[in-house]
Amino acid sequence: PPVSENEIRAVWTHPIRAGARPETFRRLAEHGIRTVFEHMATGGRLLDGAREKPLAAALADARAAGIQLHAWCIAWSLQDGSAEEIAALRAQNRLMRDAAGNELPWLCPAHPENRQLLIEACADLARRGVAGIHLDYVRYPARDGCYCLRHRFAFEGTTTAFHLNWPADVLPGAPLAAEFDPFRRDEMTSFVAELAAAVRAINPAVQVSAAVFPLPEAVEQYGQDWPAWLRAGHLDFAAPMLYEPTASRFADRLDACLAAAPAPVKILPGIGTSADTTQLDALAAAEQIAAARARPTPGFAFFHLDAQLDQFLPLLDR
Repeated sequence: PPVSENEIRAVWTHPIRAGARPETFRRLAEHGIRTVFEHMATGGRLLDGAREKPLAAALADARAAGIQLHAWCIAWSLQDGSAEEIAALRAQNRLMRDAAGNELPWLCPAHPENRQLLIEACADLARRGVAGIHLDYVRYPARDGCYCLRHRFAFEGTTTAFHLNWPADVLPGAPLAAEFDPFRRDEMTSFVAELAAAVRAINPAVQVSAAVFPLPEAVEQYGQDWPAWLRAGHLDFAAPMLYEPTASRFADRLDACLAAAPAPVKILPGIGTSADTTQLDALAAAEQIAAARARPTPGFAFFHLDAQLDQFLPLLDR
């Protein structure tokens, strides 16, 4: 397919070492990758590279290379949180729990202090000049959470059911599952709406986006109703993580996402060159790039920036 001169080529990356940044950005820009989602926050905690002076230097390097630097912010998951951080949150009853009452290393989205923590971190990054706030893990851990008491009380305020047997009555197939599923989706949607409003109040030019699961599992399992977020304008675009080993499977899943989006320009498909589930060779990557280009998407994003990505960069010049 013909390549649009406005094609968006993006990449997710773990924190880039400061000394390597100018050369890394130069190399990416040379191959037309001018959008970078760099990991800068987890659970509302800014990483070292996102603090004032390092971020100012990173933004200067990005400008010099013509790179749009987006802050990749992991929302509810505390996957790299310290034992001390998790212990402090545990003491304040701010963590998720599964249906058996076991604690999960995730912030509970029903807790107002957790929501405010995430929003303030993203607002701070927007205030300091990033091109975008790119959310990740803005969801539940599938059906495992959250069933803490705060979630129970919040749900009870929305239902007319009496004598709630918690959480048995809200689990899949249970009598109140049909009420609980939209409740958990609405809870996540209201958070995204609040965060987007806070970021845009600081700078309307800052893009708000999210890495999301493809359909239908995004909505059904994870409470991540990203088509609704797009329709309401909370997100500027969504990046479905279409990490598939074959181009046909990638294309099928992309088509489903495009059918659910309010406009194709709102979908930036993610290609799993080095994901947990897919490690593509050059041919497979080329086939998925071609599939993305054959559809009315604005471009594509690679997961993620590593040594393996180097072998794919020349593909972008053809």
